[in-house]
Amino acid sequence: MILVHLLVVLGLTTGFAFLFRKENGEKHWITIPPKDVYPLHVLLALLSFLVLLFTGRVSLFYDGFIAALVVIIMYGLQFRLIPVTLTLTGIAAGLLMHLPVLRGAFGGSAVIGYLLGFLLSGSILFMLHLLVPHGMGRGDAWFGWMLGAFFGVGGLVALALGTFAATFYGISVGAAKRLPIAKTRKLSVPLGPFMGLGAILYVLLHGWLLAIFTGPNLLL
Repeated sequence: MILVHLLVVLGLTTGFAFLFRKENGEKHWITIPPKDVYPLHVLLALLSFLVLLFTGRVSLFYDGFIAALVVIIMYGLQFRLIPVTLTLTGIAAGLLMHLPVLRGAFGGSAVIGYLLGFLLSGSILFMLHLLVPHGMGRGDAWFGWMLGAFFGVGGLVALALGTFAATFYGISVGAAKRLPIAKTRKLSVPLGPFMGLGAILYVLLHGWLLAIFTGPNLLL
């Protein structure tokens, strides 16, 4: 069964990559040859799947979630963009995954926490986009809503982890740019890939975060 899920992750990763390469055209996809970039997709997908396996979150929904994360991270690293259609699909999948919980405990603290997390995860980034459109893309907001759809309040935690990682990277880049070897290199990375990293870290650290910060009604 584990092998089946692994094949699903790899298959969806390949399918999503091909889909958005075809949808957005060559100039909006990876500019290096597929034989060079595909191993990066596979490596990131394998590492992310190991996180799912370690935390016991292996399911068809999370298989698709991991595959989408891989494509979003790779896309963001190359083009500083996030494929909105993929994040919208992820939002729908996350809401569908939690539909039984929402229907079974409507009005309870679990539902309220989940909906607040879902709404705030993207709304905060969307407000930043409105205030600083050149510094925060609309795709980041859709990605935030996607994380909220899967994690509820945990989407905010994933966003915080990603922001912390981005800040740490920014400080490191600032120091690296002072080195002669880095003067001609473009070292900046957009927020999207770090949000993806934050999501993976949240899945990995979920149990620990759950024990420290809140109860099972909020973090999903």
